[in-house]
Amino acid sequence: MVTLNRTSTSEAGTFGELANDDGSFLCYTVERPYAGDYPCVPLGTYPVNQYNSPTKGDVWMLSDTAPRMAIEIHPANWASELLGCIAVGATIEMIEGVMGVSDSQNTFKMLKSTLPDSFMLTITGVTE
Repeated sequence: MVTLNRTSTSEAGTFGELANDDGSFLCYTVERPYAGDYPCVPLGTYPVNQYNSPTKGDVWMLSDTAPRMAIEIHPANWASELLGCIAVGATIEMIEGVMGVSDSQNTFKMLKSTLPDSFMLTITGVTE
């Protein structure tokens, strides 16, 4: 079981921490803020499976997220790059004047070598 604990939300995004089943820290996350046409995935537990995205390549996709659909975990630095997906990074910091997550590509590669192709993800923390 992997846990995403959302820790804060603002206009810049909803930020959180991803932890392994033993509670060890894996990385930081960013999602679009909980508002508008792309609200965050509701709190809960979801199956996650490897997925070959037509636009992002080899990523993970969450299942059973209705009414949300096609929620992927993939590299990105800012919430504005996302349509409801979850991006991963090494730190939360200002990047080109906007709060986001850093070193997303390398963080995603680390996760791909650390996490299995399929796992359960529990999302906790702030929602708005």
